[in-house]
Amino acid sequence: MEKVAEDLHKLESALANGILTDTEFNVKKLALENKIDEYEVEFLIEEKIDKFQKAFSEGVLTADEYEDKVKDVEEAVRRQIFQGRYEKIRTEKIAKLKEALDNGILTEEEYQAKITSDWGN
Repeated sequence: MEKVAEDLHKLESALANGILTDTEFNVKKLALENKIDEYEVEFLIEEKIDKFQKAFSEGVLTADEYEDKVKDVEEAVRRQIFQGRYEKIRTEKIAKLKEALDNGILTEEEYQAKITSDWGN
């Protein structure tokens, strides 16, 4: 995680110094955010799997139950992490659209149309 934070700082510095364009920065930042998400997923999964492993070794879970629980946890954690990312992106985009509306760049109709076309609200 420290390496990712360091890499993000380097990207921000490169953007500030004109080495990267906004688009290049955003692409590289997204790749780093994906790494962070994967690390978070792996950590949460490992934490839960340790509990299942203990239950399995104590005879509380059968091998099939253990495998099913591991699979379910992996799917649930990934879904939770990526849903959180989606919500963050959605919130940021809505804020930008709202700012454009407030600054007269978008009309109320355009704002509503963009919200509806992107998220069906």
